[in-house]
This record gives sequence, C-alpha cells and structure tokens, in this order.
Amino acid sequence: FELAVDVVIEIIRNYPSDSIVNMKLVHKMIPFVLSLSKDTTTPTSTIVPSCFQKAVQESDEDCMRAYCRIFTEMGESYMSLIMHHEDMNQVELVELVLACSGLPDNEIASITLHFWYRFVSWLEDVQPYEFRQYQIDNFTTQLVKLVMTCTKLLQYPTDIETLLDDQIDDIQRVRFSVCDTLEDCCRL
Repeated sequence: FELAVDVVIEIIRNYPSDSIVNMKLVHKMIPFVLSLSKDTTTPTSTIVPSCFQKAVQESDEDCMRAYCRIFTEMGESYMSLIMHHEDMNQVELVELVLACSGLPDNEIASITLHFWYRFVSWLEDVQPYEFRQYQIDNFTTQLVKLVMTCTKLLQYPTDIETLLDDQIDDIQRVRFSVCDTLEDCCRL
C-alpha cells in the first residue's frame, strides 16, 4: 500500500498541471484520485464509504496519512488548475485538502499546511484584480472553514501534562505552522 501511495505521489509531483504536455495525464489522474474520496453504491443500493472515509471511521492513521499525502500533493501540483478561470469543480479538491486539515491527528493534519501557504500565495498573485477577487469569493467558504479548523489545531491536548518533552516540542512546532497558516489567510 505504501509503495502504491509513493508511486501515485511521484506521478502527481513529476507531472504538474502547469505544463501543457502533462494535461492528458493530469486529466486522467484527477478522477482517479478523487474517486478515493467518493462513496459508492452497490447494486442493492447499499452505500459503501470511500477509502478515505473508511480510514477516518476506523482511525487508521497509516491510511489517513497516505490519503492526506495524495490529496495534498495533488492540490499543490495542480494549483494552476485550481486557480484556472474555467470551472472544473476545483472546490472539490480544495474541500478534500480541507477535510485532511480537519483530521483528528494533528500531525497528519499538518501535512496540508504547505498546500494552504501555496493556495493563498497563488490567490494573492491572480491577475487581473477582478478575477482575484472572484477567486477569493469562490473559495471564501473553504477559507472560513480553514480558519475554524486552525483554531482547533491550535488547542493543546487535554493530557499535555503527561506528555514527554519531545512530544510537547512537536505540538509547539505544529502550532507555529498553524499560526503561519492563519496569518496567510488574514492576508486575503
């Protein structure tokens, strides 16, 4: 499983959407990756949770980390598509990364923080200004949810007194990164 995740991530990373020669592969990868987050229905109308939702429901940290890495890498590598003027349901991918940001394991959730930095940086650079404002308006719901998610990530665990110093250092590191993400959002 981990090897397959690494292969998918390498394909996404090495064939970003900002190169026209990669677009055939990109357009094939998007539905493939998004399908990992979609529930399916059996012929008897039973809803089967997506691989991602199953990992979350079962608190499978390895699988949550794997899906988070895939969705986040896709968001980062396909940023030019996310910011594209043509509606290609970009919000769906941003929502997936947002769902990863809200995972109960702060270490896994923090995987997404670089995506949010790049997302805000791209939004700031969108030209002309009218389209920039349109994109900010388009993603306002996700940005507001991100701010709420960040406030949860900033909370100390209830058992902080029982944690080792290196665990507390890890928590502090994540908190600093989350603060940076909040600052990025405030720039918009």
